[in-house]
Amino acid sequence: MKTDILKYGIILLAAAGCTAENLEKNPSGTPEGQTYMTLIGGTGIDTKLAIGDKDGDKYPLSWSAGDQIGLYSVTEGAQINNIPATLASGEGTSKGTFTVSDPIVLAGSGETEICIYYPYDMMAGFAAETSEPVLEGNLEAAQEQSAANVTDEVTKYGLAYATAVATGEDTPVSFTLNHTMAYIKVNVSSTEYEGYTLKSVTFSDKDNGTALAGKYSINLSNGTVTPTADAGESSVKVSLTEEVLLSSTPQSFYMAALPADLTGKNVYVVVSMEKADGNGGITAVSIPVQVEGKNLEAGKVNVISIDGLSASDNSCPWYEPVETRLLVDGYAYGEANCIMSTFESDEVFSVKARGDFSQVQEPKYAKVIWGLDQNATKNFVTCNGSPTDYYQITGPDYNIAANVIKENSEKGGIGQIAIYGEDQTKVLWSFMIWHSPQWDEHQYKNGVVLDRNLGALNEMNRWTANGIYIQWGRYTFMPWSNGNRQNASYVRKADGSIRTSNENPLQRIYTEGIETAYGDWYWSGTAETDRKDDLWGNPDPNSADAGQKSIYDPCPKGWRVVSPAILNEVKDNSSIESVIVTSGGNKFTYYRYAYEYEPGKKAYWPCAGEWFGSLNKSNSGNARSLTPYDVAGFYWANSPAGSGSAKAFCLYLKANGQDENNSNVQAGSTLNTEQMEAQAGDRANACSVRCMKDTSNR
Repeated sequence: MKTDILKYGIILLAAAGCTAENLEKNPSGTPEGQTYMTLIGGTGIDTKLAIGDKDGDKYPLSWSAGDQIGLYSVTEGAQINNIPATLASGEGTSKGTFTVSDPIVLAGSGETEICIYYPYDMMAGFAAETSEPVLEGNLEAAQEQSAANVTDEVTKYGLAYATAVATGEDTPVSFTLNHTMAYIKVNVSSTEYEGYTLKSVTFSDKDNGTALAGKYSINLSNGTVTPTADAGESSVKVSLTEEVLLSSTPQSFYMAALPADLTGKNVYVVVSMEKADGNGGITAVSIPVQVEGKNLEAGKVNVISIDGLSASDNSCPWYEPVETRLLVDGYAYGEANCIMSTFESDEVFSVKARGDFSQVQEPKYAKVIWGLDQNATKNFVTCNGSPTDYYQITGPDYNIAANVIKENSEKGGIGQIAIYGEDQTKVLWSFMIWHSPQWDEHQYKNGVVLDRNLGALNEMNRWTANGIYIQWGRYTFMPWSNGNRQNASYVRKADGSIRTSNENPLQRIYTEGIETAYGDWYWSGTAETDRKDDLWGNPDPNSADAGQKSIYDPCPKGWRVVSPAILNEVKDNSSIESVIVTSGGNKFTYYRYAYEYEPGKKAYWPCAGEWFGSLNKSNSGNARSLTPYDVAGFYWANSPAGSGSAKAFCLYLKANGQDENNSNVQAGSTLNTEQMEAQAGDRANACSVRCMKDTSNR
């Protein structure tokens, strides 16, 4: 397969320069001293400049309907401050006539220097109080192309500039646009994956971290492009907005990048595609292909050909190309976030990265970060035989082994193992190790459900049945206890991004100081109403379809978080029961809900309480609802409560007769339907989770 970057073709205008018609006289009635300009310009890069077929060593460009250039001047006396000029004629050619509809003012005498840039941006920011015009911009790392071989969309991500001089109304003005961004053209073909829907193509320099996108400034007088400290994206990706099937015939994709000299460096082209699996799910495939880096020069098209793409082209043994869970535009490590363990043997599992290649790195080390849920003073979970040491992960399989140690009367529980990169500091991902002996499967009307809460030892007796608590949409857990495990479950005041969640697996997260985000832990940093409704694979709580299992689902392989239909089934068919337990010589009453899913067979849903997700209940941030002997329970479904809401679908269980202190239940209490309901719960709260069978065994 040919993967070399071919000889660069220079992007030049078909005409070397741009000429301008004479400045027209002011139309009647316009203020004295103002003029309207008509410019004729050759193409540089515009909002939708089309890149033509290579002619010799050049790629001709042609203007498209609606193209606009921007005009700016720092000459004293001139009033030209980011004025748009719109293409009036010349569509499909390399020369266009542009008209200025807004009045402009030239300098009273002498020359007026005009800076011209493309594409026009009404929000363009020019550096203030400078003798030269400096335009501040941001090259998006995530770019779009409507379909394969479409060439008139990539230029909207670039920037072209020119300078021109007007000496008077009757003096011709000429200019030549120069392109400041590098352009990458990727040709892709495949026989092995023919018929897969092509989703995106990524160009990445992840090994070296060269800035290929982000914020930059450009001096419009000389074209100098300077990336800022925020230009930290080492990859650019073009996604397709219309369905395109990969074929054996090469198809072209275009993206813009900051100029960078990659000579002698190994870079990657990542082709991402997907295909329906026939069971309502999607198989996603991303293949990183290593290519030899070249000099990405401004104003040039850099061509890469990936011919006959196949699975064997995967250049990274630590990366798994195939993922059957819903990726949610994200990344993951391993094929499940919860590993079921036995005492009999080690559970060996792979921690290879998958999903968005630009977001992952090679896993190098693993270590136990939570020894066991029910007793923080003992480490019952081991990583490759050690409960405390770092374990070095090696290829080609990138496997680690976990187990739960049996000691005295302790029978297991749930712990956590994290994986790290070279620094052994920042968590890349984490895995729950769950040992729960003799669990059973219950056939409900709306699916097969595990007989106990996620993380629980059993389905009946007080805290051993409570299991763990999870903020909605995350895959990592909070411990059950309000006691000596507080140090690992405090509220984190942080931006609630996906990466923050992944890097802080033992911390509750909420977004502080943003009113519209109250109650949610997720914060994208771009819009206060932005939500991730499909984090657990089911964005619609009213759909009969339970969605797909996602990469953030906390349940073991073959299982997934229950759907709203399961919770409604429990709500409509349950009764309350009490259990007497003894602790420290004292007897306590523990409450649970019993659902007779089949005649003579009951499933138990403990009143396990919840962890509050913000400081609205306790200044300490350690508040857990009710007491260890709870009379209320909260269970997540895999869907939000509604689009754009900070809440998620939740089943609320509460015993009738509970007193005002939430601590006592009167004898003979029965189910009160007004106190057992499917409702919307704050996503930042950490609630119990039940798992249902995943028919696709993901």
